[in-house]
Amino acid sequence: MNALRAKGIKYPASVYEIINARMQFPKNHSLNTNGSYTLHSFLYTKSEKNGLLALTSPLVKDIKLARAAVRAARSRKYFSTGNRMLYDEYREIAERGKNKDPEEREVLVLPSRRPFRISSKENADIFRALFKDKGEEYLKFTNLDEIMVCPIMNPQNIDFYGGSLVIQLWLQNLSGPGLDGNHVNLNSPNRVRGVFVSGGLSRTLKRIKDFFFRKADS
Repeated sequence: MNALRAKGIKYPASVYEIINARMQFPKNHSLNTNGSYTLHSFLYTKSEKNGLLALTSPLVKDIKLARAAVRAARSRKYFSTGNRMLYDEYREIAERGKNKDPEEREVLVLPSRRPFRISSKENADIFRALFKDKGEEYLKFTNLDEIMVCPIMNPQNIDFYGGSLVIQLWLQNLSGPGLDGNHVNLNSPNRVRGVFVSGGLSRTLKRIKDFFFRKADS
């Protein structure tokens, strides 16, 4: 985030900003052939059957939380706080804003822990909150009738974590093109960029060094 702010960018881009940019370019452009992390995140806590969608992720508001999330990623774990206070705080925000138009809400309640579809006809509040007035146009651009949302790879994992589970939202490329939560497998395309498994960077550098020494000796 510090690097982004040095360039005058306060936050990562929203889904709305990314899809607007995508539609300005051919489908084979890198913006469309690559996915992207976004401003948003999913929040869960044990025993709650539905999660939350935070339109501005707690991880981009608090650098300490972001650093803790990176440490969790290095161990191939989802990031979870020590208690459910963060989840309850965002749940209260969702409750206060539930009568507002979706485009004006800060937090929305998800329909399920499991994957679900969004469009102007299904879970329309989530669709409008993320895609605003460009949703139908983006569906035409992608040749789809709806967008699939998969916030976590295995919903049963939620109950293995205490506290508030925070999962950053990933917008898939056009071969998807759905919305996912970040993957704890650091070999996955939607892993956290630049984050290695603990000790992984040293092993990677050693492999590079060995490769070039072999090339020099050959």
